[in-house]
Amino acid sequence: MARRKTRKKATTKRRSYKVRSTKAGQRRYGARRAYTPVRAKRRPARRNPKGIMASPAIKYSIATAAGFAAASYADTWDMLNPIDETTGKSKIPFGLKGSALAAVITFVVAQYALKGQNKQYARAAAVGMIAPTAINMAKEAMTPSNGNGNGGALHNLPARQRVHRLAANKASATHFANASRSLDRVPA
Repeated sequence: MARRKTRKKATTKRRSYKVRSTKAGQRRYGARRAYTPVRAKRRPARRNPKGIMASPAIKYSIATAAGFAAASYADTWDMLNPIDETTGKSKIPFGLKGSALAAVITFVVAQYALKGQNKQYARAAAVGMIAPTAINMAKEAMTPSNGNGNGGALHNLPARQRVHRLAANKASATHFANASRSLDRVPA
């Protein structure tokens, strides 16, 4: 039988490394001193002041004012104020004007076609467009009825002669006050 040759495995000695401490005051190799603050003088942060026109409040106010101005044009534009030829009345329901229609169109465009800041500015402009219509509707609601069928909110208010009847009943408060006064006068 032939003897098998066995190869001797190469022995690898385990290398040992010196433990490098990171205690306070000791050196950390390849880095700054351990646990010590950076003593280098830092430059102060550079200020970049923005003007008053860069603030978001001013930008949105300008967009709203532009929408308010565009509403006056939209109220006179024939395309946004369709009129029925047979009756001569507006085709837009509830007595709304073209500015309300323009505001709705602007909201839809802002929602589906614009992104980011432009979307926000378009929404602000749409709010400005609908503002004149809302103001006008509030005025009409508070004016008394003049027989045109719109009514207004003032027709629901009672006549001045009957307003005193609407006041809460004060009898119980009066009785309590009288009883309290009479108790104060009773000798103890």
